Amino acid sequence: MVRQYKQETQKISYPVLAACSWGTVLEWYDFSIYAYLAPILASLFFPHDDHLTSIALAYSVFAVGFFVRPIGAILFGHFGDRIGRRKTLLYSIVIIASSTTLIGFLPTYAQVGKLAPVLLIILRIVQGLAIGGEVTGAGSFVIESTQSARRGFATSLIWASSGVGILLSSIVVSVIYIFMTHAELSNGGWRLPFLLGAVTGVIGYYLRKKTSESYQFKLMQEADEIARFPLIEAIKKFKAEIFVAAGLYVLSAIITYLIFVYMPVYASKTIGLPFKQTMTVNTFVMTGMVLLVPVFGHYSDILGRRIILLASSMVLIILAFPLYALITHGNLIDLIIAQSILAVAGAGYQGAITRAVLEMFPTNVRYSAAAFGYNLTYSLFGGTAPIIAVYLIDKLKFNTAPSLYLILGALISFFAALKLRENHSSKDIFQ
Repeated sequence: MVRQYKQETQKISYPVLAACSWGTVLEWYDFSIYAYLAPILASLFFPHDDHLTSIALAYSVFAVGFFVRPIGAILFGHFGDRIGRRKTLLYSIVIIASSTTLIGFLPTYAQVGKLAPVLLIILRIVQGLAIGGEVTGAGSFVIESTQSARRGFATSLIWASSGVGILLSSIVVSVIYIFMTHAELSNGGWRLPFLLGAVTGVIGYYLRKKTSESYQFKLMQEADEIARFPLIEAIKKFKAEIFVAAGLYVLSAIITYLIFVYMPVYASKTIGLPFKQTMTVNTFVMTGMVLLVPVFGHYSDILGRRIILLASSMVLIILAFPLYALITHGNLIDLIIAQSILAVAGAGYQGAITRAVLEMFPTNVRYSAAAFGYNLTYSLFGGTAPIIAVYLIDKLKFNTAPSLYLILGALISFFAALKLRENHSSKDIFQ
């Protein structure tokens, strides 16, 4: 039995928060840039007479990065609980930055044939493994360096940071689409966002190198009470909590990859709006969401995580279909209104979820348990969201079909939130 320790952390450890937040920004930029360039990559790596098939193949490779994330969660979660959060997060950012940069140097199908998509798949697998330990590792680092009254706000900044990373990739792609023709993009312009991965890696590594290990982990290390096999111990003692965490993350995954990552392509290909316009709308709306996430994180410290998770998921259950119907009108203003409402509801959910999940587990298994639940769900419901959206539209023959997937995710997470107790601090060995 792990002994009780006195909480001696600061209200918020800003050096730790800065290192984790900016590192997460850079990692998620690296991981997400592929999704926004999928329309270009489809023709370069998966040429086909039917462009829809090329797009589907490109997004299939996007999903591959998600399928290996649970493996990455096991690996990085194990080392995170064994050797520390800081060292593990250093390794993850080096790996993902290197693999992203290498994508920027890949030859295309026209140059080397089938070897091109094979190499792309391999690098996406490496990216997926590295990202498997990022968000929950950074969140664990922050939550173990922050007093209880401010944990909702502090951990919401980690999710907001992943949103900033996705937003940054959206901005970069928007800029190159504005200043480059389609021919210029196809002839090498698409490589530039990937090559920036080298810069992001250096910055992220430097920030994390400057931080010290979390106080709570060091206490456990000094007491020689680190779990030998953290995930196995977590499964034995906290199986129900892992299932609840996975259920909570279903809606989080779908919000991220259906409402934002896929929305520009959806609006462009399905209702005929210019891709430059849909990318611009996506960038501005996501900026608003990223700013709102810490606001909801703050109020989750006041009102409680459970009530905000329930309210946000209920809003999406009720409004998802009518908002997608509004988008299908094909009007730019309708897209802005609908995506903005979806973003506000999404911000509420994302602002409350990180602390809610991490406090379900004690520190000695927190990284492994949370990372496994998070990445298992994101693999099944996040990376597959664009493919499922395309499939639903094709099979059901109506453009609002993706809303059904969003409603399903909101229902699953709503019932998971009902199982969530508001205060799990009794299970936190450092409270």
